[in-house]
Amino acid sequence: MTRKDWMYNIVNTMLLEGKGNSIVYPTIKDDLIEDLIPLKPNLWSFIDTDTSYKISYGEKRTAIMKYCISRLTLTLIGHG
Repeated sequence: MTRKDWMYNIVNTMLLEGKGNSIVYPTIKDDLIEDLIPLKPNLWSFIDTDTSYKISYGEKRTAIMKYCISRLTLTLIGHG
C-alpha cells in the first residue's frame, strides 16, 4: 500500500464507514513501530466501560486497545 492509498483509506473510513473514527493497528519490532495497519470498520466495535472504552475486532470479543477517557469526551467520539 502506498502512502497515498494508506492516507486515503484512513480519511475515507473516517468520513464514510467509520462514523468519524478510523482504527490503525501498530505492529512493533525491536521497540519501534514497524507498520500501521488500518482495520476494516465493519469488523470493529466500541465497548463502553465505567472509566474507559475497549475496541473489539472481528469475532474475538477481547480488547485490542484500551484508552482511559472522561465521560464528556466519550460522548463526542465518532460524531464528526
